[in-house]
Amino acid sequence: MAEGEENSISFLFNNNAKKPSPFGERILSQDEGTSFLSSFFVELVSQLKKTLVSIKSYNELSRGRFKDERFGEYFNKKMSEDIEKINTVLAGFFDYMKVNMPIRKANTIHHVIGEVLNSNKQKLEEKKIKIFKKFEENLPETTLHDEQLKYAFHSIVQFALPLIPNAGSLGFLTRLIGAQKEKAAEEALPPETQKSIEVLILFSGFRKPGEPVEVALGIPGIPKDDVGDLILRLVKEIVQKNCGEMKLESHEKEARTLVTLILPIERRKVFFYQPARA
Repeated sequence: MAEGEENSISFLFNNNAKKPSPFGERILSQDEGTSFLSSFFVELVSQLKKTLVSIKSYNELSRGRFKDERFGEYFNKKMSEDIEKINTVLAGFFDYMKVNMPIRKANTIHHVIGEVLNSNKQKLEEKKIKIFKKFEENLPETTLHDEQLKYAFHSIVQFALPLIPNAGSLGFLTRLIGAQKEKAAEEALPPETQKSIEVLILFSGFRKPGEPVEVALGIPGIPKDDVGDLILRLVKEIVQKNCGEMKLESHEKEARTLVTLILPIERRKVFFYQPARA
């Protein structure tokens, strides 16, 4: 095991390591890349909409309180119409801003890990599994789609859960690394682009060699490759299709398992737009 890998493992299972954020919180907030002026208009529209809500409430409270009933009905009707017109204009302006303000995609891997942990919250809490995380800041995006990342991390956690003993540990570490020398030379990549994202997923427990594999379909005795289990073989296939790598290491002496993902980075800046109203 490499020295850097040993340091990573020591951190993940160090009782003094920083505990994770509560489930449901974003691990790292996305960089929305909005200008000061755009943010100002967003806040302005929000404040105006709040004011309209107050005016609408007062208009409703004023019903039946006019001495001249006909005037009161006319007043309430016109106020409601004008409020709706202004609200429609503000909503349209807000939608215009959303479809014209590109948001730079950032910290997707960390956010997806948070979503996966949150979706498995109940099982993790039932077994009192301790979660440890060490995320490299400003990690670039990967070429894998968000749903592919979610599937990969969710599948690995599902594979790990039965193996982790009660009060065991599950750790995640992300970092930017240099590409393997053989692969870099083969593809003749310039030095500045020879980078990949490494995700280490380390957990207590391991599957002994030759131990039967229990699959969701109830089919035992599925042949094992270097990754070991069908659920991980499917993950490995997706990772490899996207020019990444995956490996599984079981450390019987330490009773731990390490899953390593090497993911290619997205060399372009990726943007998306918020959806407008239907």
